[in-house]
Amino acid sequence: MTKSSENAIRGLREALTFVQGEDVPGARVHLGIDVPTIRERTGLSQAEFAELIEEAEATVADWESGRRNPAGPARMLLMMLERTRR
Repeated sequence: MTKSSENAIRGLREALTFVQGEDVPGARVHLGIDVPTIRERTGLSQAEFAELIEEAEATVADWESGRRNPAGPARMLLMMLERTRR
């Protein structure tokens, strides 16, 4: 068996362990950015939050509804806000 096949099998086993609710030491799972919670913690309306992060209000609404996901610099900014607002 090749090294890449071994890695793939190990990854699949870890994924199965994770979805079964067990801890997977060292695993990094990113489940997305919770934009509504980040915004609500700021106490700002969608319009105010959009202005603060220099995005269109419609974009923030799309993120919050799940129609779109933040990407690029906006994603990084939201991740920073998420960490500082906890």
